Amino acid sequence: MYQRGRQALLLQHVQHRDNVPCRANADCPMSGGNPGICNGRRCLSGANNGTPCAVNSECPSSQCGRPGEPTKPNACLDDTTTPNDCSPSGECTAGPFDNYCTNHPDRGCLNDSACDDVPGSCHLFHRPCFPDNGVLGGSVSVDGTSTQTENGIAAPTDLSSLFCFPPVADHLLSISGGLPGLARMHQPGRLVFDDTLPSADVCPPAPAACRAPVKSGSTLRLADRTPNTKDELQWKWQHGAATTVAELGSPTTSDAYALCVYDGSGIRAFEIPAGGTCNEKPCWQAKPTGFAYRNKTAAPHGIVQIDLKAGADDKARATVKGKGDLLTLPPLVTLTTPVTVQLRNRTSGLCFGTTFVPPFDKLTASLFKDRGA
Repeated sequence: MYQRGRQALLLQHVQHRDNVPCRANADCPMSGGNPGICNGRRCLSGANNGTPCAVNSECPSSQCGRPGEPTKPNACLDDTTTPNDCSPSGECTAGPFDNYCTNHPDRGCLNDSACDDVPGSCHLFHRPCFPDNGVLGGSVSVDGTSTQTENGIAAPTDLSSLFCFPPVADHLLSISGGLPGLARMHQPGRLVFDDTLPSADVCPPAPAACRAPVKSGSTLRLADRTPNTKDELQWKWQHGAATTVAELGSPTTSDAYALCVYDGSGIRAFEIPAGGTCNEKPCWQAKPTGFAYRNKTAAPHGIVQIDLKAGADDKARATVKGKGDLLTLPPLVTLTTPVTVQLRNRTSGLCFGTTFVPPFDKLTASLFKDRGA
């Protein structure tokens, strides 16, 4: 859920199925495929999981009880006899306590090894709680961060949401986690808006007849790494057929380009908009013999650099570089058929293309390299 400001959630009186008020069994929802029992218990796990029961012996390798915890004001240990046990700052003063990584705030831990072995990173925290103790009609909120978009990307930004966390199958885990309960989430990241995704007409469904190199030497390099922020693409169309500056169009104002990658598994489309501002400078720059594109943010589809150079036969060339988690690379191990790369002017239809045929120079799960014929 993306919060552009402060969003509140009205608290309503919602109870999970073990606390539904009832007068007869007919008032109770089904439990594990069996009719519910008013104020009844059921097997919490094992072979008879969910079966209504009265004693533990009816639940092999399990126990007879009620999953989760009864509805209560908050998940603090002492919530009935001590006033304000949920402090004004939103912490359970008497516990329980949870371990989280200080260098990964959303990651639970038992020791520093779960925190990339950074000494002192696994830290004990008071469990958070809502100070109003869930008063009906009250509200809770979560703050997100609004980030100005550039080419349809907001980065970095703070994604935030409120949601109900249900009980889990393990009764003890539900108790230790205070489940079910209201949860609040913050997650840093970037947003890619739907209208920035490649449209279906960015690339033709099959490779078209494109201007080809007059001799071999074009190259393609794909790197699929972990994390995806380290992914890379580099394509060089070299020794190209004669091309004039006029044929390249006007990417500084009106002519968008697209890089199309075809292989046996489908099409990958990388759109490069015309014009625009990148890092407070024009993304496209006109050169005496062509155009240059520079975009450190890699928005919208992972392309950071393009160089287009007009020239006579064997002198024209085009270079495209991409990197980061906005690249949609194919799984490299599936590249067992010819790979065709084409750079297209979306206005005029002019395109430059190269096909790479197996056996490739190098092909692993993380690296593809080849030289075109």
